[in-house]
Amino acid sequence: MYDRLERSFVHLAAMTGALALAACGGGSSSGGGGTPPTAAPSGTIVEYPVPTANANIGGLTVGPDGALWFVESQPTGGKLGRITTAGAIAEFPFAASVAFAGSLVTGPDNNLWIADEANHLIVSTTAGAMTTYTTPATLGQLVVGPDHNLWGPEYDTNFLDAFSTAGALVHHFPTGYVNQNNYLAVGPDSNLWIAGYSPDLGRSTMVGAVTLFSLNPPMQHWMRSIASGPDGNLWITADTDNLILKVSTAGVVLASYPVPTPNGQPYGITPGPDGALWFTEIIGDKIGRITTTGTITEYPVPTANAQPYGIVAGPDGRLWFTEANGNKVGAITP
Repeated sequence: MYDRLERSFVHLAAMTGALALAACGGGSSSGGGGTPPTAAPSGTIVEYPVPTANANIGGLTVGPDGALWFVESQPTGGKLGRITTAGAIAEFPFAASVAFAGSLVTGPDNNLWIADEANHLIVSTTAGAMTTYTTPATLGQLVVGPDHNLWGPEYDTNFLDAFSTAGALVHHFPTGYVNQNNYLAVGPDSNLWIAGYSPDLGRSTMVGAVTLFSLNPPMQHWMRSIASGPDGNLWITADTDNLILKVSTAGVVLASYPVPTPNGQPYGITPGPDGALWFTEIIGDKIGRITTTGTITEYPVPTANAQPYGIVAGPDGRLWFTEANGNKVGAITP
């Protein structure tokens, strides 16, 4: 199922298990419950079930209202979800023309921007009022660039696009990428960094000057998410290789760190409030923490086969993540 979520930037626990977890300070919650106790121990995970069954939850972002926003990806329609840091969930339906909504980001206009697989760019207010624009092709990961435009790579055509907050296409740059480019991040050097189904990492300036770097070795397959680390380097998940890479802004691999869980498949990655990087293991069903010197700690997600996917640092100091198969949004205390 998460293969579909990959292109877009991609079940409840048994009652006895949830009760046992709650007794340990974690547990699942819906509505306004489930807030962890004050000074919860590091690694405490709380899960919040999403009201819509089989929602196929993908990416998430911190909204301008201090809540977390996430997408529920469906072949027709789907929903935009909002969860407060206390666990209260609201859902806003997409138009029926929206198909497999994926990546989302908070724009410089304080709205939520979402890309889908039907060549749409959707903008939503925090009240759920939405407008849909047409894009030249399916977009991957959305980011806000240093120029305050919304940037996204075209998955199938290997162009890099930029849109204004009026929904207008303002840049359409070829990347020279030979494989699908789906993942994008603003680096510590204020350039755009592009990853995809290739060992090649791309760097683009705001005027479309692209440089490609091969990360093979140590990586042999493809990359997933990119994060700008507190150490001034790029941190990249390589799921098939089961590695976390540390890469300089010169495109040099400084280190590669194997994930301890075999076939854990690291996926989303984000800087945490503690100076470390936090990542999801979509097959290993764990949340991982890696220091900038490469020390990894893993925390099992309570729900079996949850497929933790996107992850972001929340305004409450916790790391928030989505469960593509667990149908929950989770939060872990660093």
